[in-house]
Amino acid sequence: MLGQLILSGLATGSLYALTAVAVVVVFRNTRTISLAQGDFAMIGAFLGMILLKDYQLNYFVMVGVVVVACIGLGVLVERVVMRPIADSDWLTLLFATLGVYYILHGVAGWLWGRDTKAFPVTFDPTPVHIFGAVIRNATPPPLIAPPSSLRIQEKSSGRKRTPATAPATMQIANSAVKARLR
Repeated sequence: MLGQLILSGLATGSLYALTAVAVVVVFRNTRTISLAQGDFAMIGAFLGMILLKDYQLNYFVMVGVVVVACIGLGVLVERVVMRPIADSDWLTLLFATLGVYYILHGVAGWLWGRDTKAFPVTFDPTPVHIFGAVIRNATPPPLIAPPSSLRIQEKSSGRKRTPATAPATMQIANSAVKARLR
């Protein structure tokens, strides 16, 4: 029982941590709070569900297609919505992302309906037992770097920083964003 609670807490906490890291990375690089970030993931999930159910694509091929499609959607939103107002104040940018949120939400509801959808089971659903805890509907290992690899040691002060806040990364990211906005 305790092992089950610990694993469930770690799984849920990991999702919150990944969401927080994504929000921080977007904010640090663009200085904009994106309210549409979750809807990009929602569009990707719906697209993945369609590719698995209707087109019977391989799971890993589907992940690649969805990543490319979400990147394309992000580039489209950046070019059409965010770039023309890039020099505006933070409140204008915040409301622009709110508008993108409503548009993506509306398009998803229009295309796929408002009912709850089940993602197809792509892996063996046999429960896995680890130290007395039961993990049901086993999913594939995450296709992202483990949290331990998201830390780098800053040599001068000994502080730990994430790659997004490391000085070299910030300098590269800021120059790339400034160059794109010109």
